[in-house]
Amino acid sequence: MYTATGAAPAPLPLLEVYDALANGQVDAIDMDFDSILILKFYEQAPNLLISNHMMFPMVGVVSGRVWRELSVEDRELIETTMAEHLENVLSGFQAKDAAQEAEIRELGLNIVEADAEFFGDAIAEWEAIWGEKAPRLEMLRQEADRLRE
Repeated sequence: MYTATGAAPAPLPLLEVYDALANGQVDAIDMDFDSILILKFYEQAPNLLISNHMMFPMVGVVSGRVWRELSVEDRELIETTMAEHLENVLSGFQAKDAAQEAEIRELGLNIVEADAEFFGDAIAEWEAIWGEKAPRLEMLRQEADRLRE
């Protein structure tokens, strides 16, 4: 997505981001409100673009080998427990995120709110690449819409 916007993504360890902003190694970051506040990235980046372009970035992963070795009952238990935990995490995250956004808005930053139009053709380019590679995207979008309700 970032490449499609003309950016040159550069992965960095989280604890190196503040210095990278300060010394000009990077001129922008994609970060959640939590990290912006805790690590005080706003001290080095006084402009904030709120785009809501990403779903909650969390997945549960089990290797195929381990999953195959589990009984049907154990798989069901893991799936049920993960689904319940995810619901709790998401509802807690939504409340926390809203409070952190309000706190950030009080910092006097230059805030720009972006919608899909802001990203121009980058979204269509991303969709052309990933729509075929990730057929579950539509299911994820529907779930995100459900959670917003």
